[in-house]
Amino acid sequence: MKNKAQTIVTRMTLNSKSLLARLLATENIVVEHDPASDTAYFDTASRRLVLPVWDNMDEDTYDMLVGHEVGHALFTPVGAEQLIDAINSIDASNPNVVKGFLNVVEDARIERLMKRRYAGLAHNFRRAYTRMYENDQFGFRSRTQKPQDLTLIDRLNLRAKIGVHATVDIPLDATEELVFGEMMRTESWGEVVALAKRIYEMHQQQLDNSPTPVNPTASGNTLMDGTPSGGAPVDDDSGAQASQVVDTQVKTKPTAPITDQAQNRMGQ
Repeated sequence: MKNKAQTIVTRMTLNSKSLLARLLATENIVVEHDPASDTAYFDTASRRLVLPVWDNMDEDTYDMLVGHEVGHALFTPVGAEQLIDAINSIDASNPNVVKGFLNVVEDARIERLMKRRYAGLAHNFRRAYTRMYENDQFGFRSRTQKPQDLTLIDRLNLRAKIGVHATVDIPLDATEELVFGEMMRTESWGEVVALAKRIYEMHQQQLDNSPTPVNPTASGNTLMDGTPSGGAPVDDDSGAQASQVVDTQVKTKPTAPITDQAQNRMGQ
């Protein structure tokens, strides 16, 4: 008999999960289940939440994805304007990478706020992230690159996901530990933008000082989203279209390779 926490989500439960998402979001958001999608994402303008249908998805993972995306529905600014302003305040010449930095900090904020509002979700997050790590859905354990050699934003993202929930050791130096502590205490979108700017500047400084710099925009070896990616397409590099789409950093089909495609979507 399967453990209750590992009960597989069946088609018969999808309608009830859709209702759960609406109830958590406290509004009648549109919930779609897309077997062709390899990611969960939320469009803050159309109020549409798209959830993947993976083989053998357990209920903890499903509830974690729902909880994460509902967090964006509740707490992430609506539409494109505030995100575009944030990008322009950090580095208007590099919008896709900046969106990735904002996404990592914002994900830490909305997950913490969701667990504060709905305390029971903390158990789902812990079990889901632990299982995803054990199944190597982040591709973390199979990578030849050492954790300490990952970019700062990647290590912060992984610490917030599998470090906090699955107690995986993600190394940070003393200064980075202070930044991580701030990231885990952000309350407002303004605080997210200010901290993302600082982290982006730290990242740029580290690149300048590194003999072999790694640019998250160009390298398929970075973990900007912390997991394999996918989801809504981006029309151009302006950020205007992509900024409305928010998706989780913990979405992926099992065994999918890590890419940096998701940095093209806010919150994905």
